[in-house]
Amino acid sequence: MRIQNVISVLSFITLILILSFSFYGTSFADEIRIKLPKSKILYVYDGDTFFIRCKFCKGKRIGVRIKGVDTPEIYGKCDKERDGAIKSRVFTNLKINQGKEIYLVVDDKKQFDYFGRILARVEIDGIDLGGEIILNGFGVIYINKRFDRWCDVPENKELIHKKRAK
Repeated sequence: MRIQNVISVLSFITLILILSFSFYGTSFADEIRIKLPKSKILYVYDGDTFFIRCKFCKGKRIGVRIKGVDTPEIYGKCDKERDGAIKSRVFTNLKINQGKEIYLVVDDKKQFDYFGRILARVEIDGIDLGGEIILNGFGVIYINKRFDRWCDVPENKELIHKKRAK
């Protein structure tokens, strides 16, 4: 069953590549921009992950992981982390629902994360969603390691950024 999911996801990405080259004139550069209809967005799981309906994958849902940002986990270690996860989910959901044009910007060298989600920068009306999440204090910069000290972080968002930088 897992192999079928991987094959479906790979087929989806291949089709995305073909369509993006056909419609947008994109060459094999560093990134692939894909316009995402809002009707294909199923739900926001937490601040850095949402799910879409993939018509090229037999209608299955597939996760999208917002590249470059880490938000608290829904099933976190403490109430503070779980509360932060709900707040970041509400923020991400609000931004997606308010946006007119949504693009996934996928790196052609690393298209999926460890869990098989599409790894993409998300642009809403030309603004980077991951950057907005960080600037508004709902997440931190993600660089190959999950931020696991949500329970220790003070409420002040400026301190979150300073503590993360250390």
